[in-house]
Amino acid sequence: MTAAELGLLLWLGEDIPLGAGGLQPGVSYGARARLRPLLMAGVELGFAVGPRGTDIVLDGLGFLGEPVADVVAVPVLGAGVRIGERAELLLEAGASVDLVLAPVLDLRPDARIVWTIDDRASILLNVGLQLHLPRRFDRDGDGVNDRADRCIDTPEDRDGTLDADGCPDLDNDLDNVPDTTDSCPATPEDRDGFLDEDGCPESDNDGDGLVDDHDACINGAEDRDGFRDLDGCPDPDNDDDAVPDAADACPNVAEDRDTFDDGDGCPDPDNDADGVGDRFDLAPNEAENINFFEDTDGLPEALPPILQKVLGAQPRFRFVGSALTEGGADRVELLAAAMAEYPEVRVRLRVADADGGRAAKRALTIAAALVQAGVVAERVEPEGAEGEAGVWVELVP
Repeated sequence: MTAAELGLLLWLGEDIPLGAGGLQPGVSYGARARLRPLLMAGVELGFAVGPRGTDIVLDGLGFLGEPVADVVAVPVLGAGVRIGERAELLLEAGASVDLVLAPVLDLRPDARIVWTIDDRASILLNVGLQLHLPRRFDRDGDGVNDRADRCIDTPEDRDGTLDADGCPDLDNDLDNVPDTTDSCPATPEDRDGFLDEDGCPESDNDGDGLVDDHDACINGAEDRDGFRDLDGCPDPDNDDDAVPDAADACPNVAEDRDTFDDGDGCPDPDNDADGVGDRFDLAPNEAENINFFEDTDGLPEALPPILQKVLGAQPRFRFVGSALTEGGADRVELLAAAMAEYPEVRVRLRVADADGGRAAKRALTIAAALVQAGVVAERVEPEGAEGEAGVWVELVP
């Protein structure tokens, strides 16, 4: 839809009659008022004061060229009356040019031929200044004046983006997703292969709380198990022991893969739980028998016969008072020989008697005899106590 244009032209020109008398120029001046309700047509009411009287004319106007151009040709055809010595009808035809000087001001040169009813004619040449309201032509009806409209035949889409240029913006954010299907028309899609057709950028594709710019696995959510949670990658087997964390009783400590309970995901540094680490255990799947004899090798072994003979209850230790009998001395020699053959062993001598004091003396007597036989004193622990008489020898750590 177009808006009307109202204007006023003030002009000064030459009125040159045509006829047998030759050229007879004369100065004329006047004014015209224009109404332009259509893009290509309008009407104009004008009057001119010249040598032969005052002309009052109503003209029809045409407009050639773009309505927002700086130069517009305007054909003119009209009729009116001349009031001089007498009133007479007249016709006129010609053309003018609108030269835009400012939004509300044009320079308008004009040339017309005027005929009176008695077949007299004259040429009217003039130039004037035309004042008018700001032109509001809007060919595509989008509310943007054609002078500012970069797409005068295509309506603006009025979506809040560049609406003043008059051109529809079919893809506001230039992400190659048309606004009609773009869920985020003002924010470009990030084109990372994830939901690219919705037109919205996904700053965290996998929704794991780590933005894609810092996420090493943008399409695989971090599993948030306290293990490398800042890299954005799920770690289904934290300790890389081939037992998935979901089934791994020790997800952050690798299974030792020694064919012992390997399915639980926990390393078993001491398979037989005998206190000797598998690394040093000669029998890692068979528990050491802790008898204070070679207990650090992890291998269960029976005591050597010579030690079996001298350990346990020893009824052959005989005493007279606190002194050893000859048979008792023989038992000391046998025990000393066994300890010499296995220098790593230590023994406790437990001696009991109805008289506790005497029992303690007898224990010291045996210990002294062993030292005299070459056993280091630190390898012997004498112990006397009140009780049923007897002597017991046992290994100690």
